[in-house]
Amino acid sequence: MIFLKKIESKDGLILILCDKDLYGKEFSEGEVVISINDFYIGEEVNEVEPSILEEAIMINAIGKEAIDILIKNSILKDDDIGEIRYVKGVPYIFIVKDEV
Repeated sequence: MIFLKKIESKDGLILILCDKDLYGKEFSEGEVVISINDFYIGEEVNEVEPSILEEAIMINAIGKEAIDILIKNSILKDDDIGEIRYVKGVPYIFIVKDEV
């Protein structure tokens, strides 16, 4: 289960995906600190409609389940896997899509 938060900006849809079980936790490693707070709370879902993922101009994803959804829906391809970062073993990625 993940939280899915949708933010409509003037430039388009921004998605926040976060594993539900990470809520309330903080991870730090070196200079990187990630606090999973109310910012990440959204609709509780197991899946995300591919069309929503395609529509998004930016995606912020944290946690294994969230990352797996991006891989399953081909938002993250083999070439992108190396862009996934980890803090204390928790994967995260911030995607800004190129203009079409």
